[in-house]
Amino acid sequence: MALRTLMLLMALSVRVDADSVLEIISELKTFRDGAVELMGNTAATLKEQGSASEAQRVKQWSEDWLSILGVNKGLTGLAKDFVLNYLGRSAYHDSNGPLIDSIKRVASAFPRGGEGLDDEDVAGLRYRLVDVCKEGKKLFKEGGSLNQMLQELQSIVSATSSNAALKKGLNENSQLRNAFVYFSGSRPTGSDDDPDFDEGEL
Repeated sequence: MALRTLMLLMALSVRVDADSVLEIISELKTFRDGAVELMGNTAATLKEQGSASEAQRVKQWSEDWLSILGVNKGLTGLAKDFVLNYLGRSAYHDSNGPLIDSIKRVASAFPRGGEGLDDEDVAGLRYRLVDVCKEGKKLFKEGGSLNQMLQELQSIVSATSSNAALKKGLNENSQLRNAFVYFSGSRPTGSDDDPDFDEGEL
């Protein structure tokens, strides 16, 4: 579920080894395509299940934040906010450790070996995505594109009504899983079992 912006942050802040710019851009495109497909399928499934309002909310988030064009929204708006207000600034780079670790834990929530996600896996993934949103909102100021996108994403991810739709979409979409693993690098220490996981906190 998350978002091309997470991949942008990871490309800028995590995946800083010898990979070429073209390779990183290719992976970003792969993630974006996978995210658009996932959100579209999730919205369609929710609509089929009778959750029309939730389906529209997911569809609108995808159109707003996964679009190529935009001034304050879409990739352009998110990149503009990040570059103008955070990139290269010590206030961000000295404090982004918890955010980067939370993004890595999203990758660790996917089963190893390409296995499908069960209900517990989806719950764990949602929990970690909510954590990403919380950590990101601590760093990105209210009123900015990044903060707004994360607020809206947290609201969507926190809704348990989307569990079945997300499960179906994620199991049919390997692009997102592969992109998260690529950008996250090594799995964070202790990420396999999160002692703080509590479905009630979502």
